[in-house]
Amino acid sequence: MTADLVSPCRGCQMSRTPCRFGADDFVALSETAARVRLACPAAFEGGPRVAHGGWTAAVFDDVLGRFLVHTGVKSVTATLTVDYLLPVPVEQPLEIHLEIAAREGRRNHLTGVLRLQGSDRDLAVARGVWVELRPGHFERHQARMAELGT
Repeated sequence: MTADLVSPCRGCQMSRTPCRFGADDFVALSETAARVRLACPAAFEGGPRVAHGGWTAAVFDDVLGRFLVHTGVKSVTATLTVDYLLPVPVEQPLEIHLEIAAREGRRNHLTGVLRLQGSDRDLAVARGVWVELRPGHFERHQARMAELGT
């Protein structure tokens, strides 16, 4: 497999906007690995010149799940663990390196590492499991939401 661009998530595709998390430069390097170049937008500042931890978790959730879609697997997040190691600066060039670590039936185990571009120091590390969707997933979800009155 040659390097190729990974499409935006459904939300950004539908709104026809750039990635809300800044993760537009997303390249698949192989069938199991990818690289994302991005910067945390200033709107996600949580402290002086530092990204909010919610942005860090959300961008990991987005890019790890989005890479699975690129490989042909539609899934939902089952677990996501983020280790926050160093402050993530806003509006600075960052990179996420991600890989599909294992596949067990419908369960896909992924990892990601966030760093400043050109650095080998980890700012944050994520691990998670995404479960491949079964037919009718969203229909069951909509029926459950209707039961809840939403």
